[in-house]
Amino acid sequence: MEIELFRGSSTLTTLHYRNVPGQYSWVLRDLQGDLMDEVEVLTREALGGRTLLAGQQGRARRIVIVLDVQGTSMPNLHAAIRELETHTRWRKEAQSVVLRIRVQASDQWNLIPVVLEQMSAQLEDDQYRATVTLRFACRRIYWSQFVSSFQTSNSTLIGNAFVVNLSTMTFTPITGISEAIANIDYRAASDEWIIFTTTQVWRAPATGGVAALIGSVTGSTVLRGCVAHDGSILAVAQGVNQLVRFIYPSSSPTVLGAFNGTPVRVRRFGDSYVSVGEFSQYQTTGGLAGMINTNVNGNINYAPLPFPTSAIFPGGGRVRDVLIRDNIGIAIAHRGPSPSQSWVAVWSGQVVPYYVAEGASTWAPFEIDQASAIDDVTICAESWIHAGRTFNTLCRLRNLSGIAPYAYPTVNVGGVQDGCAVERFAFATIEPRKTFRLDDDGTAMPLFTSSANSTAIRRVDNLMCIGYITTATVWTPLSVDVSTIQNDGATAEIVPRLVNLAVPVFSCYSKVDTEILGEVIDPQTQPSNYEPKYHSVGSVTPLPGTNYERMFRGSANGAVNRYWFAVGGSVSSANVTLNRYKHDWR
Repeated sequence: MEIELFRGSSTLTTLHYRNVPGQYSWVLRDLQGDLMDEVEVLTREALGGRTLLAGQQGRARRIVIVLDVQGTSMPNLHAAIRELETHTRWRKEAQSVVLRIRVQASDQWNLIPVVLEQMSAQLEDDQYRATVTLRFACRRIYWSQFVSSFQTSNSTLIGNAFVVNLSTMTFTPITGISEAIANIDYRAASDEWIIFTTTQVWRAPATGGVAALIGSVTGSTVLRGCVAHDGSILAVAQGVNQLVRFIYPSSSPTVLGAFNGTPVRVRRFGDSYVSVGEFSQYQTTGGLAGMINTNVNGNINYAPLPFPTSAIFPGGGRVRDVLIRDNIGIAIAHRGPSPSQSWVAVWSGQVVPYYVAEGASTWAPFEIDQASAIDDVTICAESWIHAGRTFNTLCRLRNLSGIAPYAYPTVNVGGVQDGCAVERFAFATIEPRKTFRLDDDGTAMPLFTSSANSTAIRRVDNLMCIGYITTATVWTPLSVDVSTIQNDGATAEIVPRLVNLAVPVFSCYSKVDTEILGEVIDPQTQPSNYEPKYHSVGSVTPLPGTNYERMFRGSANGAVNRYWFAVGGSVSSANVTLNRYKHDWR
């Protein structure tokens, strides 16, 4: 067995045996405390003073090493003790002493960073001998062992629509669409995405491929719509301000009704359809406040009034989205300058409309995730602040009474649906736009980045479709395959480390389809070398939603076979080091 004290890139001294001819020598007598059998809950301090749960881990271990030291004289004996003390005085984490152990010279070293907690020397009565005991406190729970080092890269894709398999993070383009994409829905009967652009409606296979035109609206500037309960497609057309209907698989549009202002979108709730926008009249019915409920033929069922007509009207406020579930309705609205105002309204059959948020604001809520539970509704917006409070551009309406921000500090978010969201910028910039996978605990996990804005995203099971307003450069995540690494009982975690990455990194994740496992890091602090979970304190800031407990391939999670890193650009070659973190060094 070999034991060394190591620091930086050099060996300080050996502990199993050392001989300085004519002066002193020592030999290992005992090694204790290198096993771990107790468990504690591990937490980490995150942004904003939050404490995030990192799962159950073994308690921080202590390692005790006992040496027999022999000198040729008393001064030489003291010199040996003084040398040991000199090598163990380092305290700062950036200059940490590392204990390295291996069974034989052909094995890889097992490492653990330590700090000397106590050192004692028991002098013998004669023969210039002493027993020196070194008690180390370990800075980390597990031993690490180098596995391999290799190069990885990502792909740079060009297009305006892609289907992403969230189980494998593979990208398939949707081709044939030339206009800016404004909205996406899914047609279950034909297993197709229904894609709405400036003037056209398209259908594309759920797994990606060539799109086929359903129909178009002359004079439209933006189309947004939904799949109807009978398989037809409804849409509102800005520019001509109409509610139109297309018959699948292709047809000319049938105009169902006209608005006296700008419609924003139409949503399906059962066999009813709610159109929202900036209007006070639909067909011949006036007195509206940006909302009308119709059947599939465009005939009026009733006119909800969660907002007063004095707030929502042509040239005034605009209802941007609505969610109705369990006989409860939620609507968001915004008015541009001047004055700039934002509203979130709630109502039901038994409760008159009330505002959860209202007042002077540039927050500008834009879209409601239609897959949300009614007591935990995800909303995206254009800016962070509403009436002096931080709502963030991704937030959740909880229990129909309060708004809680997601932890991730994003810019303007252009779309949110089915637990996915995408960024957009309101100004010209080369800054990458991130696409997120969301969880109901406030997690916003960056998945990949692109060069173009988006307002159209949709997910069905493990497939996500995203469309852009122009031809986009999409940078896929860096991928690290660990499926061939032995997953034995001593292995706690197999962890990748990026070395000298030249582009920003936003996250590392191992699962984002049915659940989210990974580390979300604050993009404002960028490391040059990045190892999830085991980064030194201060190099990155993990955000709430980080889940280490089953993130890594190891004895606790054999199902994890690959890691992905969301990065902000093209990476032709990046060095990856894989380390095995072990319960026991043997």
